[in-house]
Amino acid sequence: TNDEDEERVFFKFQSATTYHIADFVHAFPQTPWMFVYRDPVQVMMSHTKDGLKQAVCTRSRKQPPNSLLEILNRHGIESKRKATLEEYCAAHLAGIVEAATEELDKPASMGIPINYADLPQRLYEEILPQHMGITVTETMVKRIRHVTSFYAKGRDNRAGIFHSDNEAKEDAATPKIQKAAATFLQDSYDFLKRYEREQKAELNARDASRDRQANDGL
Repeated sequence: TNDEDEERVFFKFQSATTYHIADFVHAFPQTPWMFVYRDPVQVMMSHTKDGLKQAVCTRSRKQPPNSLLEILNRHGIESKRKATLEEYCAAHLAGIVEAATEELDKPASMGIPINYADLPQRLYEEILPQHMGITVTETMVKRIRHVTSFYAKGRDNRAGIFHSDNEAKEDAATPKIQKAAATFLQDSYDFLKRYEREQKAELNARDASRDRQANDGL
């Protein structure tokens, strides 16, 4: 914008563009980024809320990418025809997560995984000040809290105050969805949780070191 106070721009990418995350990182190697991940069952339920046949995660069934077929083969499914809709959806999501974890695990990666369940608090307490180097004011915190209190995709009867639906999604998940999520996504989810803990400890240690240096200089 033409606002002289604005110094940074933030891009949010749809999940499918994660397949091309290496291209973005190559173009902006020094730009910090974060990958928001969520419990596998909850993600699958979000994708399939309008039915599996209409879900984004099963849209490529007629011409699946090779990376998706490789994931199916890795789990003993020889072709797309032998995969259930639940398995195909989970394999699609696994491809997205694996593309992100591959970039996160590279040396000197500027990325950090963030659990959806920890938003928005971790955003203004740790990610913005520690990972992105942005000074967070009380005004910014209030604005973030206000904006995130509303449903982000709210239109018509879906607009309004945001309420977590995590438990409802898990309760409504069918055994097939639960099994597919566990088979294709659980390992990556566990990796992201471990990696996030390590990154959090590293950020906190970095902050503590800066504080010590500042105190030594007094």
